[in-house]
Amino acid sequence: MTTGNIKVTAENIFPIIKKFLYSDHEIFLRELISNATDATLKLKHLS
Repeated sequence: MTTGNIKVTAENIFPIIKKFLYSDHEIFLRELISNATDATLKLKHLS
């Protein structure tokens, strides 16, 4: 087994995420609601 390094940056990962994850409208909505819920809970926890 060989090992190596992988470099991931926002510039090269976001187009992949956009194409394969958010192209499905149901997944997009689920992620949007999940992210909004997470943000709301974090704000509640911090206050």
